[in-house]
Amino acid sequence: MNLDLLMDIEPAVAEGVRGWLTDQAIACYTRRNAPESFQSIRPRIEAICKVGAASGHRSVIGGVLYHDTWHFNLALRVIVEPQNVEAANLMHDQLISRVRGMMKTFGQATWVDTVNFPYHLIVEPLMDNTSDNSMQTVEDEEFCILTFSGIVQIRTDAWNNT
Repeated sequence: MNLDLLMDIEPAVAEGVRGWLTDQAIACYTRRNAPESFQSIRPRIEAICKVGAASGHRSVIGGVLYHDTWHFNLALRVIVEPQNVEAANLMHDQLISRVRGMMKTFGQATWVDTVNFPYHLIVEPLMDNTSDNSMQTVEDEEFCILTFSGIVQIRTDAWNNT
């Protein structure tokens, strides 16, 4: 395993979220996998991850201490078709509610999901940091942004072949 792949955490978490949500029948895209026409797909979620400071936890690899756990933020932009119709507004609210509920157990799901998270896992339940989930309208999109924070760790067995 290439050490750079283990340390490429932001796209790994965003791609893992994309795969996990897609497995739950929710269209989700990241900067890495967005096809040319993904903006036309609605409803959809766009996932962005930002890794922050290391938590202080480290692992010894080849006699060297490496940080292996970091704080991170996850933004999920929930986008629906703009329509001032009750059914569309209800769909938006239901999708937000479903995603929020799913994110409560997301961390635990990563522990066993080695397909979407082969090298990383979320070690604690995510904190929902969203203060406002009201819809915003920009051009032809209605959306809200759900934000979460947590702690991501490199799987212990991912270090084996570095």
